[in-house]
Amino acid sequence: MLLFIMADVMGRGGDGAGDPPLPPWRGAGLHEMDGVPARRKTRGKAKNLELQRHREKTGQKFTLEFDRATTYTTVGRPYDLLVREVGIYMWNNMSFDRKDWNTVTRAEKDALVQHLKRNFDFDAIEDDCERMHLKGGVDAVLMKRYRDRKSDAKVKFDEAGGYNDIDRARAHPPEGMLLQNWNKTIDFFCTPEYRRRSDANKGTRQKQQYTNRGGTSTYTNACFKSGRKKIEQFMKAHTRKDGTWDSDLAYQQYIELEREFELLNDPTPEPAKEVGVFEKVLGSRRGHYKGIGRKPPVTPTIPPHFDVGQPSQEAPTKDALAQMLEDPRHRDALAEFLRTYTPGYGGGTSKGAGDTQGDEGDQDDQDDDLE
Repeated sequence: MLLFIMADVMGRGGDGAGDPPLPPWRGAGLHEMDGVPARRKTRGKAKNLELQRHREKTGQKFTLEFDRATTYTTVGRPYDLLVREVGIYMWNNMSFDRKDWNTVTRAEKDALVQHLKRNFDFDAIEDDCERMHLKGGVDAVLMKRYRDRKSDAKVKFDEAGGYNDIDRARAHPPEGMLLQNWNKTIDFFCTPEYRRRSDANKGTRQKQQYTNRGGTSTYTNACFKSGRKKIEQFMKAHTRKDGTWDSDLAYQQYIELEREFELLNDPTPEPAKEVGVFEKVLGSRRGHYKGIGRKPPVTPTIPPHFDVGQPSQEAPTKDALAQMLEDPRHRDALAEFLRTYTPGYGGGTSKGAGDTQGDEGDQDDQDDDLE
């Protein structure tokens, strides 16, 4: 009996060869760890830690900043956090089985907006006199992130087997994505419409004259954070780390941009003049300023899903209105509103709130990049 007990104890030794058990305070030695395969490092579930820490520390929401001079896109660190949070939410909660963000269901859009309202002050947008433009800027982020995430899902699909082994791809959903959403996404990738559009987009990308080397941030956000002028950001986006240009065409366009800005004889030209120079050299594009970013519609419309809250019910005071109208941007916005919705004002024509036919012509193709 004694031998049996000793054998049992020794059999539970540190290396399985009869050594006594390791004391509780000691782990495996280096010579023992050599025989154990190293644990493979994997990327954990994405988290927006800075956003979480900010809310826990201050109890306040982030206020979004906007480029109100030209594009009305969000800028600064809040923009970075918004983009990341939108991407994380979409990946964890949505399928990518729609052509673009505009065709995503209203319920899914509302759920995302309600999620974002926990950490971003959308009420401040609602109370802003330029809220239609600002909401359009936020909606542009949602459109682009949906397109980007759908592209990421396509890469994961190809890596897991793609069209050559669809069953294997279905059995390997990406980390963080629900299996049911992954299957819906694969079903969409397998539709003839998607495959035909995907092939057409590949052909379009092959015809691009040059690529943007400035990263994933928008031109506008890069200029805001770095303090660069738009022409300086254009140069950075098309040069390598050693300072050489990535294409002769981009270099020639830069020289022409420099020449046109010199002709202005103005070290700090107005935004409208900057846009004019870029369009003269780079050409125009529907819904987009080449080399600058998103082109806001002349008469913006509030995205139908973007219900960020009810406007303030408290009427502004006379002094508050007078102070607001001292800002030329607010005066211009009011004049534009009156021309649009007041019959006979300023020689303009009346346009009902439901008449949006003229707006759609100003919207960018949702498959075009915003950079």
